[in-house]
Amino acid sequence: MSKQNPVKQHANMRIHLILLGIVILALAVFGGVANYMHHAGQQHAPLISLQQQAENNAHNLVAQQLKAAGFSGNVLVVRHGRTFVNVSRGLANARTKHSNTARSAYEIDSVQKSLTAALVMQEVERGRLRLSDRLARFYPQVPGSRDITIRELLDMTSGLSCKRFIPRAGASDSQIVAAYCQQVHYHASHRGTWDYQPVNYNLLSGILERVSGMPYAQLLQKRLLTPLHLADTHLAYVPGQRDATGYGKKNDVPNYQGSYHTSAAMQHAELGTGQLFTTTSDLYRVEAAIVSGRLLGQRGSSLLHRPGSVSSYGGGLYNNARYLYANGFGYGFSAFVRISHDGKNAVIMLANADDSHYQFKKLADQLAERYVR
Repeated sequence: MSKQNPVKQHANMRIHLILLGIVILALAVFGGVANYMHHAGQQHAPLISLQQQAENNAHNLVAQQLKAAGFSGNVLVVRHGRTFVNVSRGLANARTKHSNTARSAYEIDSVQKSLTAALVMQEVERGRLRLSDRLARFYPQVPGSRDITIRELLDMTSGLSCKRFIPRAGASDSQIVAAYCQQVHYHASHRGTWDYQPVNYNLLSGILERVSGMPYAQLLQKRLLTPLHLADTHLAYVPGQRDATGYGKKNDVPNYQGSYHTSAAMQHAELGTGQLFTTTSDLYRVEAAIVSGRLLGQRGSSLLHRPGSVSSYGGGLYNNARYLYANGFGYGFSAFVRISHDGKNAVIMLANADDSHYQFKKLADQLAERYVR
């Protein structure tokens, strides 16, 4: 047997030692990383738990308040652009025993005016309309139309008023607006003074069709519903599968034996002012896009929502130092929006029960004070 060369044997030993050193170093590094990750995970785990605990506590608190108020519907609280609380309570349909959920759709009544106002502002941004334009440009037959501006219609300081009426079944948008033009009254002494009259937005809906060439429903779909992916939002006279039924209240709780029934003609008469069904998440998405400037630009949003009178109402929303807000009531539904000026924090409350003693409204304000900063 031949002997191995000592020089070669020494070289092999050096190689083995080097490889052994590399293995030991790798194990040490891997062990250190694993130990770091273990401790890092231990450090961050409580932070995640604290956030989840805060959401759980808020959920339970809101649920208790909704129960005390006899609430039926869905409430969404958004903090820093993400869902913080989402609570549903009560029955969406007492006959089918379906419960309210986050996907239930509710009629938002007057809250719709904020969307109509946004559509008007889009036409202003496109140069087809000016806030200083007179109503007489479109409807000269309306009394006072030579004095009344688009801005005054948006802010409800036009001096116009109109009693509710039901148009004939099957009437088109333009025919409904024509009927309003015949029914409307002008009070010159009230011009410049805020008076909540839906006819202002009925007329604006007609003006939108005149300048865009599209009926209100088509314009709404093209400019808001499709771009913002509002798949659960639709007009009231085109029923949806997830629509809640509107109910009255009895002894401060929803009266599921007393549902409201409205005809398509009644719903169509609310043109641009209160004929929309939507979910809390869809409503948050569109309102956040409107107030933040994402839809209209910062200048357009600020101009639209400038308080137009002592009421602080401007462009479909009331404006205060902390947030913008809107309320809607009718046909067994109640709707409340409280949203920060940047759109990142909000309380959206949609109910399928009358708010006869304003318990829901008071609760919406309380939640806004707590969560909308």
